[in-house]
Parts: sequence; C-alpha cells; structure tokens
Amino acid sequence: MSDGLQLVVKALEVIHSPQSSNADRLSAQKHIDQLSGDRNAACYFGFELAKQDKDIVRHFGLNLLSNSITKEWHNFSTAERDQIRQWVLMLCQECVRETGETHYIVEKLAALLNDIAKREWLLTWGDFDGTLQRLWQTNHTTRLVCLKTLNNLIEDVFLHDDPIAALRSPILSAGVMTLMAPADVVAEFYANNPTSLVHGIAQKPGSKGWLQVLVEQLLQDSEDQALAILQVLRSALGWIITKAIIVSNTMSAVCQALMNPNVKISTCAVDSLYVLLTRPLHPHDDFMQEIYTLYKPESLQALTEVWRRTAGSLQFRHLDNAGTLQNEEAYTLLKKLSETIVALACFKFGSSRDKKLEEIELAHVLDLVLMTWQHKSLIISGMSHNFWCSLLRDEKLSNHPDVLSRFPQMLQIGTQRLVRFDDAKTIMLAHSELQMFLDIDMESPLELHEFCINYRRFVYDIVRMVVYKRPRDALLWVREQVKHFFAEEYADTNVGSFCTRTSPMYLNVDAKCTMIEAAIQGIIRWQDRWVPATNPMKDLNGDATPEARAAAYMELQSMKRAEVASTREIVVAWCAELIELNIQDPLMLGRHISVLVAFASFLDDRSDLLFRILEKIIQTITHFYPIDVAETTMVSIRELRGRCGTDILRLASALPDQLWTIYPQLEATVDKILSAEHVSENDQTTFNALLLIISQRASATEPTEKQAHFEKIVNKVCSAWDNNEVTGALANFESFAQVLQVEKVTMYFQSRQVRLPRQLDSTQLDTQGKAVLQDLKDGSRWSWPIRASRKFVDATLDTPSALRDFEKQLWHRPIVHMVPNLIRLLSRINEYYNPSNWKSLPIEMQLIAQESIIERFWLHGVSQVSRDEFLESSAKTSDTCRELAHHIGHFLRKTREYCLVTLGTYSLLGPAFYDIPDLGDACMQAFFGDTSGTSLHVWATTITSCLRHLLLNCPRNQYESFLGKIMVPFPQMMLQKLQAEWAKLMERGALQSKEEEGTQQEKDDYSDEMMEESLLRHLSFAVVKLLSDLLAPPMLTLRADPNAAGGTAPAGSIRTSPLSEWLLRQENMVGGIVLLLCFCLTINDTRTSVQAAKVLRSIVPLLMEKNDLQRYVCHEVFSATIRCIHDPYFVAGQGELVNLLAHIYYLSLGKSTLPRNIILSIPQMSGDVGAVKVFEEKLANGKSDRTRRSLMLELLMNHDVVGREAYGRGATMVKPGADVSTKEIIKKFQESVTLKNGNAGNDVLSKDQESGIDRLFD
Repeated sequence: MSDGLQLVVKALEVIHSPQSSNADRLSAQKHIDQLSGDRNAACYFGFELAKQDKDIVRHFGLNLLSNSITKEWHNFSTAERDQIRQWVLMLCQECVRETGETHYIVEKLAALLNDIAKREWLLTWGDFDGTLQRLWQTNHTTRLVCLKTLNNLIEDVFLHDDPIAALRSPILSAGVMTLMAPADVVAEFYANNPTSLVHGIAQKPGSKGWLQVLVEQLLQDSEDQALAILQVLRSALGWIITKAIIVSNTMSAVCQALMNPNVKISTCAVDSLYVLLTRPLHPHDDFMQEIYTLYKPESLQALTEVWRRTAGSLQFRHLDNAGTLQNEEAYTLLKKLSETIVALACFKFGSSRDKKLEEIELAHVLDLVLMTWQHKSLIISGMSHNFWCSLLRDEKLSNHPDVLSRFPQMLQIGTQRLVRFDDAKTIMLAHSELQMFLDIDMESPLELHEFCINYRRFVYDIVRMVVYKRPRDALLWVREQVKHFFAEEYADTNVGSFCTRTSPMYLNVDAKCTMIEAAIQGIIRWQDRWVPATNPMKDLNGDATPEARAAAYMELQSMKRAEVASTREIVVAWCAELIELNIQDPLMLGRHISVLVAFASFLDDRSDLLFRILEKIIQTITHFYPIDVAETTMVSIRELRGRCGTDILRLASALPDQLWTIYPQLEATVDKILSAEHVSENDQTTFNALLLIISQRASATEPTEKQAHFEKIVNKVCSAWDNNEVTGALANFESFAQVLQVEKVTMYFQSRQVRLPRQLDSTQLDTQGKAVLQDLKDGSRWSWPIRASRKFVDATLDTPSALRDFEKQLWHRPIVHMVPNLIRLLSRINEYYNPSNWKSLPIEMQLIAQESIIERFWLHGVSQVSRDEFLESSAKTSDTCRELAHHIGHFLRKTREYCLVTLGTYSLLGPAFYDIPDLGDACMQAFFGDTSGTSLHVWATTITSCLRHLLLNCPRNQYESFLGKIMVPFPQMMLQKLQAEWAKLMERGALQSKEEEGTQQEKDDYSDEMMEESLLRHLSFAVVKLLSDLLAPPMLTLRADPNAAGGTAPAGSIRTSPLSEWLLRQENMVGGIVLLLCFCLTINDTRTSVQAAKVLRSIVPLLMEKNDLQRYVCHEVFSATIRCIHDPYFVAGQGELVNLLAHIYYLSLGKSTLPRNIILSIPQMSGDVGAVKVFEEKLANGKSDRTRRSLMLELLMNHDVVGREAYGRGATMVKPGADVSTKEIIKKFQESVTLKNGNAGNDVLSKDQESGIDRLFD
C-alpha cells in the first residue's frame, strides 16, 4: 500500500474511532475533503481503497468513485471513462467475497455499474449483456451484483424519475427490452415496426433473455437469491412483451414463490403477481390464458390458504391499554394480498374480457373478496369497495346466480360497517382489534376522519345498490333488522344525560338510520330504472302486428305499475312504523327526523303521513325549554333544532306541490310561530325559507303569484334590515358598541366588583347576571336577516334552470336594500377588533372588549381537540362571568362569517348584485379597510368564503368596474401582509418541520404559536389557491404557444380562460399578481410553494409576451426559483421548481440572456460557459417537457446546485406492485368515491360534521 493510501486509511480510522479527539478528527476530515475535491485523485484512490479489506475503507473508496461518476462524468475523456469502467468491473468481479459480502458493498457496486450503464451503454459500451453474464456465472456475490444492477437499471429507465435515464430514454428502453426478452420474441414483436430502435441493437442469435434465466433460477427454489430475482421481475413485468412472459413460464414461478413461508419473498411475489394482473392487455392477448389459470379451483384455494395463513399470523401485544402488532411485515403482505385478490376479481369482470363466467370459479372469487371485506382492518376491508360498486353496476354480472346468492351476506357486512368508526374508536371499539388496526394505519385524526368518511360512503353505496338490484327482498331484510334493533337493543337516554357523538347507542342508531336512507335511495333509483324480470316486448317475433306490440307494451306498463305499487306499499308502511318511534335524545331524534324526511318522495298520495312528519319537525323546532337548562344540554338541543331546520327545507324541496295544498294553513302557523316573544333568528330564517321554497317551486303557481309571495316574504327581511334603526346602529363605532350592550355588561361587573380578567372564570353568574346574558341574546336577534337572505338566495336559485333567470330578476330590488348595511356591518366588526378604536370608551369597557375579541373557534385539522371536546370545554364557562364577554365575541365572529358567506352567495345573482354602484370599492373597504385586529383565520375565511366567489362569479361586462377595484390593491396588500407575518415567524423560528406541514400535531402542548403558524400556512395556501382559480383554472382548453418547437407536449401550452387572459393583460394588475406569486414561491410551506410554481408555470408564456414582465420573469422569478432549489427545505417540491426553471429558460431562448447569467453566477457553476452553451443547444431541441426538465436537472446536478436525494433512487414515479400505504388508499378513496359532490343534495353523507369552523355556527 502506497504512502498516500496509508494516509487516507489512517484518516478514516481517526474519523471513525470513538477515541479520537475533535481536533484530530477535524484534521483527518480536511485531508479527506481535499482528496474528494480532485476528480482524478478521487478516482484513483477510490479504486485502490475499494480493493482493501476493511468495509469502511472499501465503502469510502466506492463513494469516491460514485461522486466522480455522477458529478464529473461529462468532464472525463473517453479514455478516462473507459478506465473507470474497467476499474468498476474489476471491483465487481475480483474484489468481492464469494459469500457473505456486506450488503451495502453489493448495493454500492451495483449502483456504480448502473450509473455507468445509463451514461455509456449503447454508446461506447456495447457488451453490457456480456458483463452481466460474467457476473452471473462467477460466484454468489457477483450474481447478487448482477441482479441489483439489472433491477436498478430497469427502475431508472421505466419507473423512476431519473434525469440521466430520461435523457436517453428511447435508446435505453429499447436496450433493456432486448436485454430481458428472447431474441426471437423481440424480432417477431417488432417485425412490423422497422423504425424501432431495437433493430439497431445487436442481440446474440438464440439469446433467451434475462427473464428466462431468472425464472429458471427461481423455479430451482434458490431461496438465497429468490428475493433479488423477484425484485427484478417486479420491475420488469409491467412493460415487457407478453410473449416473453409466456415462454418463460413466469406466472408459474411467481405463484410458486408466493407460497414460500418467507414473508419478504411472498411480499415481492405478490407484488409481481399484482403487476401481471394490472398491466394493460387487449382482449385477445395470448397472455389472457395465463391469467385465467389463476381462476382454477386449485389456484384460488392456494391463494385463500396464503391469505388465511398470513391473517392468522397477525397477533397484537397489549401494553398499557394499547396494542402493538408483532409482525408488521406480515400485515403489509396481507394488505398486498388483499389488493391482489381484488385486482384478480376486477380483471375478469372488465367489460372487455371474453371468457365465459361459467368457465371460472365465480363463487370462489366472490368468497375471496368477501373474506377481505370482512377483515377487521378497515384499510384491507376498504380495498374491495370499488370492486363491489363496479360489480353491482354491471347488469350481466350483478344478475348472475352466484352474485345474487351473496346479496344477504353483502347486506349483513355492509350494515355492520356503516358505523362512524372515527367516533366509535373512542368508546365503542376501545381496545378492539379494529381500533388497533386504525391506530397503526392512521397517522393523525384528520387522516382518520377523511378515511372513515369515504369508507362509509362506499359502504352506503353498496347497500343502496344491493337494494336497487333486489328491492323487495332487500327492503324487507333491512326493515326487519331495524325493527329488531329498536325492539331489542335500543334504549333512550334521560334528560340531562344525553348522548354525545361517541356514545355507543347513538352510533348504533346512526348506523341503522344510514342503512334506512341507503335502502330508500336504492328504492328511488329502482323506481326510475325499473327493469322487468320477464319482458313481454322481447317475446314478440318480427312479424308481430302493431296491435300485438301495443298489447305487450300495455302489459309491460301494467307489470311495472303493479310491482312499483307493491313495493311502495311496503315503504309507506315502514314509514308509518318509524313515525311511531318515541325518541327523546336530541342527537338520536335528529337522525330519526332525517330518516323520516328521506321517505318524502313516497308520500305524495299520503298527506296524512306527510303532515305528521311536518308536525313532528315543527314541534321539535318550536318546543320551549326552560331558561335554566344546562348549557351542555342546550348545545345538543340547538344542534337538533338546526338539523330539523335543514330537514324541513328538504321536505319542502321534495314535495312542494303537496305542501302547496295546505299553504294558507302553513303560512298562518308560521306567522304564529314567528310572532312569539323568544323566536330565534334560526327560526326566523327556517320558516320564512320554508314558505319561500313551497311558493316558488309549486307547479300550480303562476309567475305573478310567485312574485307576490316572493315579495311578501323577502320584503319582511328587507324591512327588518334596511331601516333607520339598523342603519343608525351601524353609523359609527360608538353606536355599534351600544348595540353590542358592552356598557350593560360593564355595569354588571362593576356591581359585582369583578376584577378583569382574573375573576371572570371564578365568579358565577347570579340571577341578575343571567338576566343580562339573556338581554344580550335577545339583543342580538336583529341580525337574522343576513342569514335569512342567504338561505333565500339558495332556495330560489336551487330551482329548475328554466326558472333561474326569472328568480334572479326577482332579486334586483331586494338586493339593493340588503348590501349596504351588510357591508357597513362588516366594517364595524373589523373596527371593533382594532384596540385603537376603543380609546373613546371607558377603561372598564375596553377591558371587556379585549376579552371579547379573544379567538375561540374549532378548526378541523388545526385544533388539537375534537369538536365535541371543544364544545364541552366552552360549556364549562357557561355559568361564569366570562360567558358575558364570550357571548359578545361569539356574536361578532358568527355574524362576520354570515356576512362573508352571504356576500359570496349574492354573487350567484349575477347582474342583480354586480350592478350595485361602487360595489368593488365598498367590498374592499369592508374587507380590508381596518385590518389592524384581523386575525389570520379571518383573512383566510374572507378569501375562501367570500372574495373567491365574488371574483370568479363576476360577469364579463363588470370586469372593469368590479375586478379592477379589487385586483389592483389586493395583491399588493396581501404581499405586505404575508411578508410581515412570515418574517415574524422565521424570526422566532418555525415550529413545524416539513413532515408536520398540514398535519394535526399529536402534542399535548399545542401552543398558540403553533396554532398561529398553522393558520399562516392555511392563509398562504388560500391566497395561492385563489390566484390558481383565477389564472390557471382546471379543465380548460390549452391554447398553443407560438414559441413551441413541436413535439408531443408543447412547452408553452397555456391554460386560459376569459378571466385569466383579461387579468394578465391588465398592466396595473399583473405586476402585483406576479410579485405575490413570486413571494409565495419562496415561502417555507411546501404546499404553497408547489402550487405557486404550478401557477407561474401556466402563466409564464403570456407574461413573456411583454418586455417588462419578461425581464421580471427571467430575473426575479428565475432567481427566486434557483434559491428555492438550493434550499434543502424545498426538496419535496423540487420537481415542480425544476419544471418552472426549464420552462422559463426554454421560453427565454433568443429573447433574454438573464437566465443564462443567473445560472453562470451560481458559485457551483464557476462560470462554466461551455456547459451552459451545450445545455442551451440541447434545450432548444428538447421536444417534451420531461426532456427539458431532465436537461435542466442534469445541468444543476452535475454542478451540485441541487442534491440528488429527491431524484432517481428516492423519487419513484410508479411503484411496482400494490401500493398499500394509507395515504395512497385514502387518495384512491377520494378520487373514486361514488357519491360525487354533484349529487351532494341527495347525499345524506355529504353533511358529515366537523368540516370546518363555518359548520360550528350553522
């Protein structure tokens, strides 16, 4: 060993020795760093060190070689590259232990070979196949190196986002194909494609290809190499020629490996099987016969045994009331097996499959999927949901006897799985295996909530479709289940001990009610799409007379009427049974009433039942409760009343004609209710909306009659809002403070000698204090028209499209009376939150105002506690003096939310709203005129609940007068706000890591600072999302960019809309917008930064059309993106950032040299003009976004501007095998959930609670 090598080895020993001093370790590290900086010395020393005995030394040597290859390859001469390749091959073949080689040494050698192959194979290195053959035949270790190299190369070419492989993707793809498939198969497959690159690649005559070699070795039961072989197969089976799979007997080998008791081998085998089942095939592909072998009884039985063996191996170890899964690898295998079973079932049942159902074990397949659906892991259970929905929608399959015979079991499982599991795990399922699996799979309460909602939606749809397929039998079965539950299991609660959302009894009642609703929806759909069991029309021959056809048709209609009438009788009788249920608990009563309303469409000729339901709802809403009822009880009661209000409006929407027959009596009843002394604002809104819906939707009313009823109802709201009393109360800050009765609260505190704020929680309200609280509640009822008008707009616009223009016309006059005071109220509320406006108030009143503006809200995904826990903690202050201050604050927050949402709803009225003079200026002043006390939450709510709708719904002819007033100052103002807030955050230090962004923290000390940070992230994203909706709306036609150089993916495709084009062409607006986006790009929030990059990329082509904006984009935006890429924080979003860089640089070619100058100014680039010139030449010829992105990545990575951790090995584009991660499964649920938002009006599950703070006030 030379002296130089000895010094390096000694330096490594010093660095890794625990006895070394810091000074010695630092000196040794400097020597190592100097060696790494010289590429020629690094290669030589790397090779020599890699030949040594000590693994630490060998690994360091291999790292030196790796750095030289990945960073300096473009600087080496052809001879130097050839020398390095020979060194690496020598290390792989001659410098490894024959057996027992260290794992990371094998991995590193394979990575080196792969890195060279991606760059040189099929250029200067032709015999790569021969190299692999020699490695395969030498010894056990070299065989592993061969397998790892092959797997790495396949993944980088076909699966990973590897920039080096992407630049040579066409030739490497063809090369790998010739490498893996037999020569004769390749020649046959590409015989009719003479332009394919495979024809230019030399393939040895008679070569059987690596796929055959690997399968033969796998069939020899070589367990020590099986895992590595299966990893190669898993990567290759998704793209290789199907005939190659057939001739190599791959299917048999994979199935044999699946039976292996080694969990890792079985897992890789099931991944390979999943790839085979999900690869695209045409109906007559020869590989179909291979797949059909899996449906043989022996194959299905073997799969069942593997699944049951794996499921039986899952055991929980109980520690401190928690369960820990002992074998997590087996659980992963079980999830992959379940996903593969579902894929097997889905494969056969695709519409393009031509195999007869009778030729496969359909019953066995269904039992296999049912077995996965019943598992206690909801992740595993949910994997089959898409399959069941597809199966039930298929007319042929769903009527097969094997499917029909399993309907009872499907109903049984479905009704058991309609529970709200996110609520049930607290008490009902505590310490059960189901709860333990949820704890393992779900990382946060937010993730749990999203998964459970979508899981339940799927189950609901399955039950609904089973009822649709077999209405009478399924209906009777569900009816009997419900009847048994309420007769044998149900127990009502006592007043004072009402259920909560986590109470087992409520959860059971809720599940049964959901089952009823699913059944009713199934019957409704069946009525609309009734198909006879025997169709007399089909029995006619071609010579049938018109009379015979008419008779057959009449017979068919008679059959339909009889069957529908018979089923409706069952439904109506069931409704009558349910009406008789005596339920007192508020939560359960609310669900009971919702179920009764679901029967509304069947009661058009049963006015007696309809009126009983209506009477039950009205009695529930108007039932008087004593003032001294406990606050916790009143929370449940208020929620019940709110739900009943929603249900009575649903009832009116469903049966307006039936209710129109009793409209005079109903109107008199409503007038009597609203004339009561203590009528609530919710009652005012609900009952007026009830009358409005009936009068506007009843088919018997003429337009003039509709208008008369509309004016009568809406004028009550206008007169209650647009009058001198309200206008005077909102005239200035002092009069508004009087309306809030702050002075009355002050006088009470003075009479009790309450010291603020210390004694607010400890001082109980006496009789006088409760009277003051009641005065506050009574005094806040003046604001009810705000919510009422929003409900009225919703009610009138939610009508057939033929009536919609008429309804909008009706609003022209009322809206003018509503908007001015509503905007004044928003301004006064914002002023109240600014302490500088209190200076004219007495000091005692200022202290009360200070207490009232403390933010108290619950926000899903941000708040640490659940909604119920938040409400419970709030209720604890209900009998103390703090409640007086809280009531004022609650009224202000609730009213502001109503104002914002109402203005957003008004935007749906079109010109009736936007024609109001100076509306834009008034809105800007109301929203942002006084923001000194505006919280981050309010900023975000203003944008998402109101401003977004005002901007997006603006008519084209109002762009100048309305959008112009907002979009000039808004971007600049938001930029200043975000800059200031993020500066404060970064000054004190961000509390959340990248991994914690957007997740709910599991820390008991979820501090105010962390809440503030979460809200700032939420606001930042809300701003970018608004700009995205305005400038880059989804699903729009792409306008071709004139600068695009051709190819399949034009670089400058511009996503445009009339609104986005107008905004980007306004010189007084576009500058502020781009500045704001550029800042958002640099925010330390991955979601916001990535979204900003996407928006900028979509608008850059339009921006580049103007010289001044072109300069800003090419300098400021480009520079900001470079800074982000260089920041380790943005590793997760580097893909989008590099896309933006490549896009700007490509569009700047021939127009601006600024991007080039910025690139050359980066210290790592060292002014490498030659490299940049070569890059620009390649970029100009790049014919796809992916190619240009890869070129940009190559340039930046070669000069260490970006790290490599986000690309290649660590950045998978497509994962081979079944991805059973929780996030992926939740994503699938969200993408394919069958109850779409478009049908939310009929979706009882679209009203799930805990969707955000706005729900808290409904």
